[in-house]
Amino acid sequence: MAKFSVGGEDLGAGPSSGGRQKRRRTDLQTPAFPGPGQTSGLGAVGGEGAAINGGRVGGGAEFSSDSESEQEAEELVSEEDEEDESDDEEEEEEEEAEAEGEESGDDEEEAEEQHKRAEEQRAVPASDRSVTFTLTDSDILDCAICYEPLRSPVFQCENGHVACTSCCVKMANKCPSCLMPIGYNRCRALEKVLESVRLTCKFSTYGCKETISYHQRQEHEKSCPHVPCYCPLNCTFIGSSKQLSRHFSFEHPGSGTSFRFNASKSICLRFDTKFHVLQEEIEDVLFLLTNGMDPLGNKITISCIGPSSKGDYLYDLVARYEQSYLKLQTFTRSIQGPFKVHQLCPYLMVPKGFFNSAVTMRLEFLIRDYRTRI
Repeated sequence: MAKFSVGGEDLGAGPSSGGRQKRRRTDLQTPAFPGPGQTSGLGAVGGEGAAINGGRVGGGAEFSSDSESEQEAEELVSEEDEEDESDDEEEEEEEEAEAEGEESGDDEEEAEEQHKRAEEQRAVPASDRSVTFTLTDSDILDCAICYEPLRSPVFQCENGHVACTSCCVKMANKCPSCLMPIGYNRCRALEKVLESVRLTCKFSTYGCKETISYHQRQEHEKSCPHVPCYCPLNCTFIGSSKQLSRHFSFEHPGSGTSFRFNASKSICLRFDTKFHVLQEEIEDVLFLLTNGMDPLGNKITISCIGPSSKGDYLYDLVARYEQSYLKLQTFTRSIQGPFKVHQLCPYLMVPKGFFNSAVTMRLEFLIRDYRTRI
């Protein structure tokens, strides 16, 4: 195919040009109206122009078509390249978004795991998060002045000596150890220790599951329902008051006297009998009638076997001999054993003349429950 130039440029030789002299392109111009005798020239020119239009101009049209195709191809290629670039950019953006999503997802998963761990930690009982340690000197948790367990607020002097509030007032805000002022600065660290210390009840082996703060230890132990009680008979059993009641019923049947609250009951007591067990039929509470020997007669009292919280039953005790009688009305005291006659307890003094020839005397007792206390 021939290669052409437009606009006065030399026409390149095609494959069939050979060694033929290149012909210069004739620019077509519109001539003036020919005069006489010039019509043939115009026709020649018109024929040449027609030849040129038929050949060269047609070739120019062919060149223009090829150029447009190439241009369109280039444009298509450039558009494809742009599309590829845009696709690559979109892929990169998608990858970045996916990476960011994965990172944010990882962050969310980590935050969720931390939240779950925090929830699990809050759900775990305090006993599972506690630390067990041995305190070799428990006196450090007691007031150095009154020796009572410390409780908030706790004050310290400039030298670090501590004291409770009441002792600071009693000592006129002067430390007894160094005479420095005390009662103005609180020992926050020791207060936090005291608040966090929890003790298991020392009667846990008898069934108590309570954990108490250090300063409540003594108060709890006095009223703990699982305080160990001794069997009043010739027995080695030790257990809580409920355990003791069951033990007495099964191991020592018929060894005591059954009664009911708010109902009078009579028994015969030998002058040398030290103890006699009284067992309430409904609530299964054990009482102990104690008979102490004295040169003037016998000291008789009734006590409740169990913790101090059960030690305030009102009872009447009457000793009769012929037409005479002696009466005592008071409250029971709680005892756990070993058992003996408590000199500080209110008792009924029964003269020896109240015992008959069989050295026995008749006693009547009535024990009231809490609801009829007076």
